[in-house]
Amino acid sequence: MPLIALLTLLGCSLFGHTRPTPISLEPAALQGAAPVSIASVDMDATQSHLEVVGAYAIGRFVERDLDNLRLSLQRSLESLSGDGGLDVHVYVRSYHVSASNNAAGVLTTVAWCAVDASGRLVHREQFYAYDSVVLVRTMGALKNTVQAAAVRRVAEASAHLAAGGDPAQLPLPENASAHYEQAVRTLPSTLQSHYAGFIGGYVYAGSSNVGVADYGSAAADDFDWGTYLSSR
Repeated sequence: MPLIALLTLLGCSLFGHTRPTPISLEPAALQGAAPVSIASVDMDATQSHLEVVGAYAIGRFVERDLDNLRLSLQRSLESLSGDGGLDVHVYVRSYHVSASNNAAGVLTTVAWCAVDASGRLVHREQFYAYDSVVLVRTMGALKNTVQAAAVRRVAEASAHLAAGGDPAQLPLPENASAHYEQAVRTLPSTLQSHYAGFIGGYVYAGSSNVGVADYGSAAADDFDWGTYLSSR
């Protein structure tokens, strides 16, 4: 890998940004599938939350991350691109990052739907993508895992639907769940940063106050796709 590319990837991870994480669809999933287009990928910017306890405030989900989610989905489904098939819409309803200097948790609520060529809503779904880390991992890498889970679910389910299948019959991938409680129980519930070093020949150690991690609450299942789609 060229040095400049490596530094770019490291910089994204260290400063809490994502990078594109497209997936490869199984050839069998593409047989007989109608065209699929990513028509929109949006977010509720008011529901992007970052909670930090004794650490640098990096990792908030921002427009740059949304662009990488969009690009990941487009690349994952590019073999099915075309007109006259399904239009897929994705909406990030919330994104919570809670972190200290030794642990972190990420939880996002993703809603998506598919509309056929006549404009009829043919499928809708909401799920939670999540991941956590203790000690060794960058915030960017953590968010990449969450993004990859969301991309895999939407891309595989869209292709399955386009081939005439029922996405509800597909199991969700690792790091994704249909249930808020199942997702949040894997994440750290409290956070505390710890420090150690030398000053004037003396060893010192300390810790921050303990913070309670905030991952929001379960989102209502009835995202208003009618209003959203009519506004586009």
